[in-house]
Order: sequence, then C-alpha cells, then structure tokens
Amino acid sequence: MDCDVFADIELDAILTGGTSISWTLDGNFVEQNPGPYTFCAYWARSGSDEWTPVSTVPIINGCFIVDPTQHNWGKEPDVYYKVRVTLPDGSYFISPPVKPEACMDKHTWLLARDIIRKEYLNLRKNTGTQGWLLKRRNWGQKCTRCIDQDTEEIQAGHCPVCFGTGIVGGYYPAIEYYVQADFQPRRRARNPQTNFTVAPDKAGRRAVAYPYVVTNDLWVEDCTDKRFVIQTIHEISAMKGVPLIVSLELRLAPVSDIIYQVPLEGAPSSSSSSSSEHSSSGSSEQPEECLTGGLDEIEDW
Repeated sequence: MDCDVFADIELDAILTGGTSISWTLDGNFVEQNPGPYTFCAYWARSGSDEWTPVSTVPIINGCFIVDPTQHNWGKEPDVYYKVRVTLPDGSYFISPPVKPEACMDKHTWLLARDIIRKEYLNLRKNTGTQGWLLKRRNWGQKCTRCIDQDTEEIQAGHCPVCFGTGIVGGYYPAIEYYVQADFQPRRRARNPQTNFTVAPDKAGRRAVAYPYVVTNDLWVEDCTDKRFVIQTIHEISAMKGVPLIVSLELRLAPVSDIIYQVPLEGAPSSSSSSSSEHSSSGSSEQPEECLTGGLDEIEDW
C-alpha cells in the first residue's frame, strides 16, 4: 500500500561507508495511527524493480538506519532508496523512491574516510571528551500533558513525559559521541547585581560530522553529566559537499532544566547513573546497532 505518510526522507553519504537513510512521518498520520511503528529500508539500482532490504533487523519507532555498503563510485548516483512503515494491525505504507544528492568517486571517498578515521582516533584516544549524543525527536506521539489541544503549543517546558519537546519520549537513545574543547580564549562576565564573575554558558566543541547532529540535539558529558544544547553547527572540513568535521556551539543547561531527567538509554549503566534512575514513557525500542551506525568500526579501517 503506497501513501504519502512520510513528511520527509533524507539520504546522506557517510564516511563509515554507505548511506544514512532518515525519515519523518506526517503529523496527521501519527495522530491517527499512534503506533508502534516498524520500519524497513530498501535499495535498488535505477530502473530496477528488485528491491533489497538494507537490514534484516526491524527498526521499532526509530528515525534512521545506515546502509553500510558503498553502492556508488561514479559521478552520478544510480541507487534509489525507499522506506516501509508497518502498523500493529499489519497494514503498511511505502515512501516514494529517493536517491542521494551527492556521490564520491572511490579515490575521494578513501581520502575522506582517512580524514574521519584520524580525527576520530585522535578524539577517542587523545584530545576528546567522552559524551553521549541525544537526538531530539521531531515526530511521534504528541504529548497530551503539556500541549494545548487548540493551539498545539507547548504549555509547560518542565514536562516529564516529553521533556519540553512536545513529543512523547523527547529524545532517542544515547549514542556515544566524542568532542574536543575549543581552546580559544573565553571571557568571564561580571554580574552587576552580585559583583561576582561568572563563566560563560556557551562553549565550542570540535567533533566528527557523524552521527549527524542538528540544532536542539543534546550532548551529555560522560564524567560530569553536564548537559548541553547544540545551538549552532559550522563545517570545519568538507569534501564533495559532504561534511567531515564540524564545530558545535553548545549551551550549558542549568541543573533545574528538565533535560537532566532524560534517561541515557543505550549508554553503559555506569555512565551518569543519576540519569538512569529516571524513566520515559516514550522510550525507543530500536536496536543500538541501528543508532550507532557502526561508528566504532572506524578504528579497524
């Protein structure tokens, strides 16, 4: 059954190999069909009707999957992808086929992959700080506790159901993500009311451009559980239009912020134990390997 239930399908070339396929369901469809949703992605050559599953592992309530195989080496991509979503009653809907915007030749891809490998190893073993990326949910079951039914605006930012996002669960399971501090001089400001100097609440971080991050995603420092909101993203290095290394501007959230109650699902139990005591009614059941996309394999390149 084909239907425009997908608001968006995005394809991005990744340097761990292959393509990242991400999707967003239409809001009206989600309201009428609360899920859970089972996703499966397929690929095929241009002009072919033989669609092959990207993975045999189903994705439950997820938002993306990685095709680890590099299908294209030419200038023009000739591979198409589509996504199928299946509802609990067995009915399913299929997105229109889409193809990647950019394509690297093998030589360029190997160069870019080597840049990513060296950067990642340096972050993980030398200069980086271990942390966890919490990607914000941009679709799903709307929160009935804090959203106004008439205006659909969030009425309470300190909501334990959606954590201020308006979507039940708030964020996807945690993904290990190393960043390096920006060592540029940082000025301290003086509070005229208290006459005390305070450190700035914004900081720059250097990171590998995968997994892809967007504004309002969260980064959690592993050793302190400090939680930062990603505000801006700047490309430091790119090749053939594919970002390799980025600079993130992070804003430190106050300890009273509801995001400190977001559980670090997917992170080891020893990490940020204070957060693991909290639970979310909208947690994802997506397998961890589908979220990380094989990032740990970079060391084996």
